[in-house]
Amino acid sequence: MPLQVIKTAGVIFEDRLGPENKNYLQRMVFMKKIIPLMVLGLSVYMLPAAFAAPVQLTGDVLVKYEKDTASGSPDVSGTMSTFRLKAETELGDGWSLYARLGAQHATEPELADYNTAAYRDGKKSVIGLDQFGLNYKRDNMVYKIGRQDATVGTTALLYSRSDSNIGRHYFVDGISAAGKVGAMDISALFAQEDNAGPDNNRIYAIRTGYSPRDDFNFGLTLGRYHYDGGENTNHWAVDGTRSFGKHSLTAEYAKSNSSNENKAYAATWNYNCDAKTALY
Repeated sequence: MPLQVIKTAGVIFEDRLGPENKNYLQRMVFMKKIIPLMVLGLSVYMLPAAFAAPVQLTGDVLVKYEKDTASGSPDVSGTMSTFRLKAETELGDGWSLYARLGAQHATEPELADYNTAAYRDGKKSVIGLDQFGLNYKRDNMVYKIGRQDATVGTTALLYSRSDSNIGRHYFVDGISAAGKVGAMDISALFAQEDNAGPDNNRIYAIRTGYSPRDDFNFGLTLGRYHYDGGENTNHWAVDGTRSFGKHSLTAEYAKSNSSNENKAYAATWNYNCDAKTALY
């Protein structure tokens, strides 16, 4: 059972979904949050041949137990059972159509991976088509247009509406790109949040990375968060990853032009047991 310890000195991009929402990007100032996780998973891969344009299906079933402990707050624990099914079909000339079905049952909605503000109070089970759009592949780049998950920063330190989210109003609508241009790693995001409320906050970000050798990579991220109503905040982050055999260490430092809570840092360790299993 891996143990993950997170310590931060303030969140950079603030994901404003309303005070009633349990926000994964909490403002935590020198506060430790210890989260023991136990995950059981089953992956599904299918490629039916009965369609004129074959549809590739990939999915997983996860059962996760989580207990959150935070200073000054009561402990919260619960089990989440999750099903995700992704479908993609080729359209030709590098284009493909994608969609994802997500479902989850949470014994404690406060810990759920869905946006509680998008559903009635106390709802423990959700299901819905939560991602959809187009992919375009050209040379060493992949572009995605539509509703999608999004993270900014190598450790998702600046912003996160990750693939682990489930259901409506918990992703972004826009364009993302990832790949290599020459010797440089490039990733970019231009998107608007799909929120439960009226706020149409937008995110603009780009990261460039370089590997001077196979076991080391470093990069720079630049971003802007535009709040609905006109306010903007600018952000930058530097990161580095060093590999040692099956081990890898990643560190990231971020800063914004906000007047307070304008710095954050993160460090992660990863161990690749094999091609399908890793500890972090």
